[in-house]
Amino acid sequence: MYSEHSDERLVELVRGGNREAYDEIVDRYYRPLYNLILKNTGHRERVEDLLQEVFLKGWERIEKFHGSSSFFTWLYRIAVNVCLDELRRRKRRGWVRSLDAPVGGEEESFTDSLKQMQTSPRSNPDMEHQAREIQRLVHEAMLTMKDDQRTILILREMQELSYDQIAEILEINVGTVKSRLSRARNELARLLRPHIEGQGWEVLQ
Repeated sequence: MYSEHSDERLVELVRGGNREAYDEIVDRYYRPLYNLILKNTGHRERVEDLLQEVFLKGWERIEKFHGSSSFFTWLYRIAVNVCLDELRRRKRRGWVRSLDAPVGGEEESFTDSLKQMQTSPRSNPDMEHQAREIQRLVHEAMLTMKDDQRTILILREMQELSYDQIAEILEINVGTVKSRLSRARNELARLLRPHIEGQGWEVLQ
C-alpha cells in the first residue's frame, strides 16, 4: 500500500499520525542500516537493539525533519551517531570490539565494494578462497581503524553512497569527504599490506 510512496510522502503521512507509513520506512531502511551498524560496531548481538534505537529516534524526531536534506541522509545521520555513541560507551567501559561480524553471505561484501583491492593472478583456481580471506582481513583491519575513518569507508565503499550524500550525513563539505576518504583508504592499505604482500595478492592505491 505504501511501498510506491516517496520518503517525503511517507514523512507527511507519519506526521499525520499514520503508523503504517512509518512501518514502511522501517522496512525500506532495515537492511542497509543493519549492515551499517554491524560493520561499524562489529557486535552482531547488539545490532538489533541499536537498530531499534535508530528507528525510535527517527519516530520521535520526525517533526524536526524540515527537508533541508533528504530523509535518507537524515536517517543515516541518526544511525551514524547511534554507532558512535555505542562505541564511546564501550571505550569508557573497556569493552573489546568483537570480530564476529559476518563477511560475505547476505550482508554486503567488502570484496565487491572496496575498489582498492584485487586478487591476482586472475587464473588462480583458489580465487574464491582468496576473496573470502581478503574479506576477513579487511574486516579485522577496519575494526582497528579510527571510528571516523571506518565510518566513511563503509558509507562510500560498502554502501556506495555519493560524496554529496556522505557530506550531508556527516555534515561536512564534499572536499572534506574526499580528503578523509583518501586518508582512510591509505590507512586501510597500510594495515593490510603486511598480510597481503607475499600472498600473490595486490593492494591497490
